[in-house]
Amino acid sequence: MKKPFAHLLIGIAFLGLTACQRSGIESLAGTWEYSSNFDPSASRPFDNLVWKETQFPTDVPKSLGIRRFGHKGWIVLRRQLPAGARELIREDRLIALHAGSVSDVARIYFDQTLVLEIGQLEPYKPGYRSFTRVVQSDPGVQTISIAISSREFPLHLSTSDLFIGDPAVIFARDIRMELVSVGFIAIYLSIGCYHLLLAMYRLRDLYNLYFGLFSILLTIYYLVQTSFFQDFASDHVLVRERLFHSVFFLLGPPLVFFLTDYFHDQLSRFGLVCLLVHGILSVLVWFSTFSQIRALRDIWHLTAIPLMLYIAFYVFRELIRGRRDAVFMAPGLFLLMATGVHDILVNRGILFSPNGMSKYSFLILNCGLAVILANRFMRLHREVEVLNQDLENKVTERTRELDSVVTALQQKESRVSHELDLAREIQLGILPRIPIHWDDYWVDARYSSMMRVGGDFFDVIPLFDDRLALFVADVSGHGIPAALITTMAKISMTRALQESQNPREVLNIMNLEILAQITTPQYLTCFLMILSPDGYATYASGGHPPAILTRANGSVELLEASGAIIGAMSQAGSLIEERDTRIEVGDRLLIYTDGLVEARNSRKEEMSIATVTELLREYRSAPAYSLLDRLLRDLSEHTHGDAQDDTTLLLLERRQPRNS
Repeated sequence: MKKPFAHLLIGIAFLGLTACQRSGIESLAGTWEYSSNFDPSASRPFDNLVWKETQFPTDVPKSLGIRRFGHKGWIVLRRQLPAGARELIREDRLIALHAGSVSDVARIYFDQTLVLEIGQLEPYKPGYRSFTRVVQSDPGVQTISIAISSREFPLHLSTSDLFIGDPAVIFARDIRMELVSVGFIAIYLSIGCYHLLLAMYRLRDLYNLYFGLFSILLTIYYLVQTSFFQDFASDHVLVRERLFHSVFFLLGPPLVFFLTDYFHDQLSRFGLVCLLVHGILSVLVWFSTFSQIRALRDIWHLTAIPLMLYIAFYVFRELIRGRRDAVFMAPGLFLLMATGVHDILVNRGILFSPNGMSKYSFLILNCGLAVILANRFMRLHREVEVLNQDLENKVTERTRELDSVVTALQQKESRVSHELDLAREIQLGILPRIPIHWDDYWVDARYSSMMRVGGDFFDVIPLFDDRLALFVADVSGHGIPAALITTMAKISMTRALQESQNPREVLNIMNLEILAQITTPQYLTCFLMILSPDGYATYASGGHPPAILTRANGSVELLEASGAIIGAMSQAGSLIEERDTRIEVGDRLLIYTDGLVEARNSRKEEMSIATVTELLREYRSAPAYSLLDRLLRDLSEHTHGDAQDDTTLLLLERRQPRNS
């Protein structure tokens, strides 16, 4: 147990040292000059300025003697560029500038040339955030100037981590820091989720719930501070700050509840008082301006002092009582409090050093708790071993029983799979063989089911009066039930065509027969066309999508006809409309099922009739034999290969007469 713990601490130290590497980076700490009568709108804004000196790092508003909130106008600060930065510029190379945070509008100048803007006043867009930007300037630049102004947010410039240098080095540093933050966030999140799940299964151990909530709050707290989240919420700065502070104010009570419940299985009155006070502060944040949020944060800083003293007292008392778990817990808690005090002093402008040290101490705290939980697990494990010995024989016996059941199920599954394969062969057998050449017409089709058997089918039937019937149907549902109904529908359609060659009458006969034979709430849509050799065609639709007729001249017609679905109600025949059209030489007719036009992509967008129409125009010059395969390829690309319904395509093309 000790070796993994030591290795983890070494890894943390390595990450910290790696993140702090500064090779190729020039700090901008040192002597700066400032002026408070800067006007960036002037034609020569740097003329006639009165300059005074100050030292970075510093609290800019405090050291310059100006108000943090409500300051009117601009403050400009300048200094000589470091030698390394001037060398990069002389070499005509890009240079990067990094600032921990700036508020809320800033302009960066090289000499007197504007090279970068953060936020803007008109129209107002705050830039309250950290930033790293790449800039380019003319060789010979000597000074950098930073002009800042504010409106809704405090006048602020982070001076403890303001530096300039090689973009590759600075961005590599930013990426390392971001990866470290993301890694810590992932650890906090996993620990929090683990303890919340553990609390669900061990309802009596409420300390798992409190520690899980504490970890989740810390996850959100550090997530809000990442560059990714700042970029994401760049247009909602006040909302971001409200979220940050509301979570920040709630960190204390869950930790107190965890300690008191872990050691004494109870909630302390002090923790309840903290929850009340910090909960009120967290709620008030959402109704406050930023200046009011700063005041609420000052109140929290005052309440944090007794909170940390209480935690220290509580853990120290458990150490005196000889609680072994407190020995592992104390270093992490004391380090967390120490780094917490450090971060508070940095936020209040008393210290000028890197902020956010508490995330490292929290990781150490969790390592200590991992040791505690591991020891507890080992104790429970020894107890469980005794129970496992008694259960082992029963498990072996049940395993044999399960093996026999699994074998039987596999055999049954194999039989069902074989029967489904036979059913698919039978269903494909009722479809006509394609392609079909009839008179001057060429017919081809494609059928694709999302299961081994499906609810789509088509037929091409030469009639005794030298006409041709084209039929496409789509049964509701999928699988075996739909496949059975397709067979019944084919038989019914074939019998109806023997009685009548009128599309409307054929569909009416089918509707009555299917209603009489099928008691399930399934139905079908269909499209029937009766075609004469001279190109005259009559058609009817039973609630089916319109067929698409692409003329030889490139125009497109939708063959729409009103009609009710087949097999739903006895009055469907009276609602079916029959229409006619002509198929000329060079025309192409596409009849399809809704698996083509209603297929959705990942954005829930349908392929649509309009899209298919455009594709048919695009493929007008393509050979007819390749058209259906192209449409199926486009369908697969639209859905990324995720078949959502059965799909049937039937294509008719009238070609030049053979004797012409």
